[in-house]
Amino acid sequence: MPDHPIVDLMDDIAKTHPGLERLAAIAAIAVKAKQCLIVVSPPGCGKSTITNWISEQRQDAYIKDSLTRASLKQYETMWQDFTGVMLFDDVGKIDTD
Repeated sequence: MPDHPIVDLMDDIAKTHPGLERLAAIAAIAVKAKQCLIVVSPPGCGKSTITNWISEQRQDAYIKDSLTRASLKQYETMWQDFTGVMLFDDVGKIDTD
């Protein structure tokens, strides 16, 4: 019986980024299911790698390096009918644009 595609994905990720295979699988499932996924971890754990990987897989991805609470208002209209994938590498509580 052939492996499930998610197992193949995990195997491929493990070859180049050992330790990120589970996060890649969870991210792929969340994107496919159109669910929110927030990854909180220390610097250097692969969050940016996964974010970049997802953006390469999805043509409908909107990627931004960072997002602050104050900048959310400017995106309200843009995201009102958005159905793609939003990817933010860093979300801050700072009240500046």
